[in-house]
Amino acid sequence: MVNKSINYVYTPQQLRKAYGVDLITPLNTQGAGITIAVIIAYSYPNLQRDFNTYCTRFNLPALTLDIRKMASRISFNSGWALEECLDVQMVHTMAPYANIMVVEAASASISALNSAIIYAVNNGANIITMSYGASEFIGQNIYNTVYTNKQVCYLAWAGDTTATVEIPSAYPNVMSVGGTSLYLDGSGNRTTPETTWSNGGCGVSKYVNRPTYQNVLSVTKRNCCDISLDANPATGVIVYYSGNWYAIGGTSASCPMMAGILAIANQKRRAIYKSFLTTVDGADNNVLA
Repeated sequence: MVNKSINYVYTPQQLRKAYGVDLITPLNTQGAGITIAVIIAYSYPNLQRDFNTYCTRFNLPALTLDIRKMASRISFNSGWALEECLDVQMVHTMAPYANIMVVEAASASISALNSAIIYAVNNGANIITMSYGASEFIGQNIYNTVYTNKQVCYLAWAGDTTATVEIPSAYPNVMSVGGTSLYLDGSGNRTTPETTWSNGGCGVSKYVNRPTYQNVLSVTKRNCCDISLDANPATGVIVYYSGNWYAIGGTSASCPMMAGILAIANQKRRAIYKSFLTTVDGADNNVLA
């Protein structure tokens, strides 16, 4: 969800303060050594340039994005290109020293995006962030096998349609990231508690059985969301794309922010010789789902 005015949205510094990231010291431990893969469709040739502009304006560390193309020739799509900029900029906001692998799928088909996910995991990604979704359908569970690596956190947006469940967010091994309204004063301090963003996707899946980590719930199917961050366009984020600054909301912003926060958690765990977190239900290590 886009609004060209940026008068009312939050800077990276305000977001970092709101979620306590600014308190994690030293600064260079914020995601260092962790690889977050942004899964996206199509290709945007000016991604690095726009990312550099964002970093310079907000005094964030410079980083060379690791851009991987799943085909030699990939089309350009303006909507997905803006999403690509949003994802990498929000990941970097929360985890400025994490490695960012951008995997550009050849198209927006389920098979193309799933191939990009598998590629990212096989090439060292510790966290997968997916700011896209599709309506549930009979037979969707065949794709559960994509999200099975027990060393990986899989995150997907919950969507921007009220009380609607989407895939891949609904899969049991994927963290479903929803949206809130975040209220800050001019100094970046919280003025009132975060509230649910009314347009965020949520609800009970039609086809995915309740995972074990939700056994305390009375429902028999998978319940979404698992966690939520700022997504209301009225309390949105700033993104730079193709020569302009945009105010953007939606769970496509909250999902990569959460990926950045998990990167910091994994970096801290590795520093004390603990295994990485995972969202894979039934894994033997530390399940975060």
